[in-house]
Amino acid sequence: MSFKEVTKDGQPRNVYDYPKDVAGLIYRGLGVFLGFLNFQHNFQALTDLLMLLKTIRTMEDEDIRMHYGLLVNEHTKKPIKTKLDRESLSRLEQVWERGGYIYTKYLQVNENFMDIEGVVYLFEYPDWNFDANIEEIQIMPSLFGLKSKDETTSEGQLMRINEGVPERDAYRWHDPVWLCETCHLEYEKDGVLIPYFKTHQDIQRSPYYTQEVPRLYYDVMTSIAWRESLVWLTRLHVNLVAMAKELEVVDFTPSSKQVVKIRRIEEA
Repeated sequence: MSFKEVTKDGQPRNVYDYPKDVAGLIYRGLGVFLGFLNFQHNFQALTDLLMLLKTIRTMEDEDIRMHYGLLVNEHTKKPIKTKLDRESLSRLEQVWERGGYIYTKYLQVNENFMDIEGVVYLFEYPDWNFDANIEEIQIMPSLFGLKSKDETTSEGQLMRINEGVPERDAYRWHDPVWLCETCHLEYEKDGVLIPYFKTHQDIQRSPYYTQEVPRLYYDVMTSIAWRESLVWLTRLHVNLVAMAKELEVVDFTPSSKQVVKIRRIEEA
């Protein structure tokens, strides 16, 4: 679809129209989704696509409950056979709304250096026994929770996000002195500034949560969350296209009466 009003960089100002059929709704929603992705508005893109997916899921449910006949082929008026991929949608909703866990496995390269061998997004806390020396489980905040509440620039050292995360995770890779002097994680007592963390052990022992996270934590976590979400986004993208095609495809399969009529013509 085309937008009548756009900004200087070609982005749409407003969308006022609403497609008359479900196939058009799907195609328009996918177009808006890809448009926002092209302009690097990832959070807005995912928000809009999730709204579309939730709407299609509700249509399926209401077709059963209320017999609206929304998801039917526009020519035959028969319900389409392609259904929404609810498993993928459930996974995507968890990444976006609830989060999960990060499993990291390390490789002992030599006596003084450990490298990261692999990072896996987990939707449930693992039930296996893992080696604490080379394996680690970390809380993964939701992708919406990782959305920055501040302007994303390279100047700020700490960023405010929507969701609180453990301080031991957010600050673990940073020097306590840097956190104090540069990020001002300190408090005043009797006219003296005292750092929140004096040692790395203080960071690891912290029982508190914070919304003020370093850019390193923000970049790494959002990268992992987006990588995981793309797996389910791609599947759902294809699923929606398949549904839209089936909604508007012309059925050339003849009915039983048409078959009899054709045979009589051929016999004659």
